[in-house]
Amino acid sequence: MRPVFPVFVAKIMVLTAFATFCLSNVTIARGAAMPVLEESFSAPGAASQLCYSQQYDLLFLRNSGSAIRVVDTKTHQEIDVHLANQQFKDMDLTPDGRYLYAADWGGVAMGYGTLTNPHYVQRYDLATRQWESKQSLVDTYKLEAVDSGRVILLESDQWVRVHLEQWGTASKMTTLATAYADYYGDIEYDPATGRVYHGNSGSTSHEIDVVRLVGNSFTAAVGTGVYGSAQVGGGSSVLSLDGSRFYYGPLQVEALDVTNNIRIFPQSIYAATADLAFGATAVYDSTTGASLGTLGYSTTVYGLSQSGSDLWTYSNNMLYHYQCSTVPEPSTLSLLGGSALGLLAYVWGRARKRY
Repeated sequence: MRPVFPVFVAKIMVLTAFATFCLSNVTIARGAAMPVLEESFSAPGAASQLCYSQQYDLLFLRNSGSAIRVVDTKTHQEIDVHLANQQFKDMDLTPDGRYLYAADWGGVAMGYGTLTNPHYVQRYDLATRQWESKQSLVDTYKLEAVDSGRVILLESDQWVRVHLEQWGTASKMTTLATAYADYYGDIEYDPATGRVYHGNSGSTSHEIDVVRLVGNSFTAAVGTGVYGSAQVGGGSSVLSLDGSRFYYGPLQVEALDVTNNIRIFPQSIYAATADLAFGATAVYDSTTGASLGTLGYSTTVYGLSQSGSDLWTYSNNMLYHYQCSTVPEPSTLSLLGGSALGLLAYVWGRARKRY
């Protein structure tokens, strides 16, 4: 008489172990990984800031102030050079990817906040490849795009305000709302929550201030306070693409509660996805803080696609294009897991028939 039960159990145990191994390897594969270089080519000019549209295959290079260059990433050719009326200080793509807004700054009398020259907001339509310009009656130092017709502007003087400005049909920008921020610095806007993050600069009290945009109004939100929890940060203001983390220089905080410090990186962070944080000389796993390696050069100029799958950088008159992939495709996960479980089911059926 055959020892049916022990043989059957032994086979099931072996297949269970195999399925567990396959599924555990799927988990391992989900960790953050270094971006993979796809291509590099000479830049048409210097860049202090990059914005990239995967939808329209366009890369925008803002130099130190005089111009914004538009590059077709399929042909690597420069298709436009747009000159500032005064000085370009910032640019941002709308959440739907249709427009690029640019802050054309005319200067202020420091300490007084009065405009010394006209200020402008410029808008580029990626579909028609046309520029438009409107004069702004407020300080247009830093800018975040809300949608096709609205932007948030941050002033440049010592104690600053944020303004919600409407593009509209008038010849000049229209102010819809204003809120007090803190000392000058930079801002980030999260369209999913309406939260506006301001990391200050130039003050001995390093602070993250938050207001929320509701409709066409600003409402107060909790910040880190004077000489508060953000005192160890400063130097850059970056919101991760998924909106979960805010980086104030080397300090990483929870975006929905900026008083919750998560970790401090060895250097300031200049761009971030849900899984990756980019410093000047290293790439980090944003969830563990571990260094994943270097790109082989130093840069603070990054341009991520809105999906986070593509990364562009600028360094030493060169443009570099990377693919960012941290999670296997769903089909791969299904194949690995399904194959293991399918094989287990097959052996189960064979065992039942045989015994």
